[in-house]
Amino acid sequence: MEKKVVKIAGLLLLAMIFSSPTLFAEDAGAPVMLIAALDAGPVLTPTAVVNDSAPEFLVPEPEAVKMEPASAMKKEALPHLIINREPVKAETPLPQAVQPEIVKTEAVKPEAVKSDPVKEDTEKAKKALPPLEGTNDLQALQKSIDSMKKDLDKMKKELAKKQNSPDPNKKFTCKPGGQMFLTGVDISQNDQSKELYKDIQNVYGFQDLRLNVSGNGYGGIRYMFEMAFQNSDIAFKDVDITVPDVPVWGDLRMGHFRVESGMDFLESSFDTTFTDRTAISNTFRADRHFGIGSIHYFDNKNIRWFSGLFAGKTLDTAKGAYAYQDTSDLILNTRLSAVPVYKECNGQLCEVLHFGTSYYWCDPDYEQNTSYQLRTRPTSWLFDQPRVLSGKLPVDTMDSYSVAQVEAAWQYGRFGVQSEYFYGSYKNYGSAQGAYLLGRLMLNEGAYRKYNKDRGVFGGVNVPRNLRIVDYDNELRCFDGFGVFELATMAGWSDLNNLENVPGSIYGSFCEFINGINWYWNEQTRFALFWNHAIADSAKYGNTPEEDSVMDSIVFQFRIKF
Repeated sequence: MEKKVVKIAGLLLLAMIFSSPTLFAEDAGAPVMLIAALDAGPVLTPTAVVNDSAPEFLVPEPEAVKMEPASAMKKEALPHLIINREPVKAETPLPQAVQPEIVKTEAVKPEAVKSDPVKEDTEKAKKALPPLEGTNDLQALQKSIDSMKKDLDKMKKELAKKQNSPDPNKKFTCKPGGQMFLTGVDISQNDQSKELYKDIQNVYGFQDLRLNVSGNGYGGIRYMFEMAFQNSDIAFKDVDITVPDVPVWGDLRMGHFRVESGMDFLESSFDTTFTDRTAISNTFRADRHFGIGSIHYFDNKNIRWFSGLFAGKTLDTAKGAYAYQDTSDLILNTRLSAVPVYKECNGQLCEVLHFGTSYYWCDPDYEQNTSYQLRTRPTSWLFDQPRVLSGKLPVDTMDSYSVAQVEAAWQYGRFGVQSEYFYGSYKNYGSAQGAYLLGRLMLNEGAYRKYNKDRGVFGGVNVPRNLRIVDYDNELRCFDGFGVFELATMAGWSDLNNLENVPGSIYGSFCEFINGINWYWNEQTRFALFWNHAIADSAKYGNTPEEDSVMDSIVFQFRIKF
C-alpha cells in the first residue's frame, strides 16, 4: 500500500512540474536541471509520522539539486528536449582545442636519403633518350630527331634494296635515264698561245647529252646501254652485261666498257669534281673498248680487284674529247683498290681512306699503218679541242707500250683530297708522266661525297637539304633550303718532253690550276663555275718558244641527271 501511495505522489509531482509555466522559459537551465535530476533519481526525505497518518515526503526544490554542468550531458539526452513544442536552443560551450605536443626533430640531410625511386626512373629515361648536345635544348633535341630520321631512312633504303633485289623468276626490269650538260667557256690567250694553237673561240652549247637504259633480272644479271650525242655525232658509251657471283670469275662483265686506268676516269661523268675530267687523266687513260672482265671483292667489299682483256678497236665514234686513235689488237688491264678506313656516324660517311693502283699493257697491230696518239689538253670543253701537247707515235716502230698508275684519296667529313700519278713507257720514244692533286670542301653541315665500293671510286654528293622555293600564303616566296656548296681546287702537271723524236709532235711540259665552286641544288642537279689557268712550256715541230703560252678560261656549267 505504501508503494502505491509513493508512486501516486510521484506522478502528481511530475504533472505539477510539467504544467508549470516556467518550464519552457528561455532560460534553458531549468529543463536541463530537471532532466539531470530525473536521471539522478528523486531524493526523498521521510519525516516523522504524525497521528499514524501517511508519511509526508518532502521534495527538495529543483534549484537546490546539485547538478553536473550541461557539458557533461550525453548527446543521446538532447532529443528529449522536444516535447510537442518549439525546440529549445541549447548553447553548449565549444570544447577547448587540444594543443598538440611539440616534438623536436632534426632536419634530414639530402645525402642521408638512400634512394629516390622517382629520381632513379628519371635518370633511366634520360639515358634511354638520345644525348642532347649544345646549350639550347630545343636545338639539341631537333638534332637528335634529325639523327633518328636519318637512321630510319637508312633502314628504309636497306629494306627497299632487299625488296628490289632481282628475282630469278622475273623477267628483266627496265629503267630509263640520262643526263644533260649545258656548258659555256670564255677563253683568253696570250700571243704565244695564239701562235701555237690559233685564236680559240668562245663556245656555249650542249657539251653532253646521254640516254641510257639499265636493269636486271633472271638471277641478278645486270645490263647497261648508253649512247651519247656530241656535236651531231653518236657515240657508244657503256654497253655491257654483268653476271654476279660466277664461280672462279666473281662478277663477270662483258661488252663495251672502260679500261680501268685511273680513279678520275672511272668516276661517272656526272660526279666529276670539275666541269670535265682532269687534263692528266685524259692524257693517259685507255678509254672504252670491247672486252671481258672479272671483279672480285674481299673484306666486305673493302678490297676490290679487277682484271680484264680488251680488243684494241673502240666503238667510240665521236670526234670530241673522248676520241682516242688506239688501234692496238690487245689490251691487258688490272686494278686493285683498298679502303683501310671506312667509318660511318649516324648513317653518314665520316671518314674514308682509299688507295689503289692500275696497269694496262697494249700490243699494237703491225699490219695497220696507223699511229697511237698521245695528247694533253686543258680541262675545258671546247669545240676546237686544242692539244697543247700532242704526239702521234707510229705503231710500226713501237713494239708495245704500257701505263702504270697509283692513286690515293682521303675524305674526313666535309673535307677531301685526291691525287693520281701516271707513268707511260713507249718503246723508241722514252716515257711520259703526269700527276694531279685536288682538294674539296663542303660548306654545308652534313654534306659529303659518297663512296662507291662496287666500283672503288667516289660517287655523288649527299645533300641534306635540297634547294626549294616555298610560297607562303600566296604573298611571299622564299628559299627553304639552299642545297650544298662545294669549294674545289686542283693543280696538275704533265711532261711529254720525250716526244721530241716524234715527227710533227708538240712536246714539252704542261701545268694547270683550277679554282671554283659547285652548287648542288639536289643530288641530281648541279651548277658549276670555275676559273682555269693553263701554262704550256711547249714547242711545235722542234721550235722552242721564247715564252710560255698561257690560256685562261672561265667555265660555267649546268648539269641535270634524270
